[in-house]
Amino acid sequence: ALTDFQITKLNKYYDYFLNNKKIDMSDLKTSLYFLSELLEIHHNKKVFILVDEYDKPVNYFLEKGLNERKETRDQIVNLVETILSKCGKDN
Repeated sequence: ALTDFQITKLNKYYDYFLNNKKIDMSDLKTSLYFLSELLEIHHNKKVFILVDEYDKPVNYFLEKGLNERKETRDQIVNLVETILSKCGKDN
C-alpha cells in the first residue's frame, strides 16, 4: 500500500500531466526513482531500470555547435546525472 506521502506525490505528478503544467525541477530529478518505488510496491519485486541514450541531449548540443549555450548544457548534464545517480544509488 502507498503511504500518504506517496499518494500526495503521485497526485502532484498527475496534476503536472493532466493540467499541462511545467514540472518542478526537484520533482523531475526524483521522478524516475519515484516511479521505480511505485512499480516495486505494485509488483512486490525489485525493479531494474535500463536507460538507453542518456547522453543524447548533451551530444545534440555538441553536434549542433550549441556549445556556447553552456548554462543550458550544464543544466541538462546535471539533470541526467542526478536522475541516474538517484536511481543507481538508492534503488
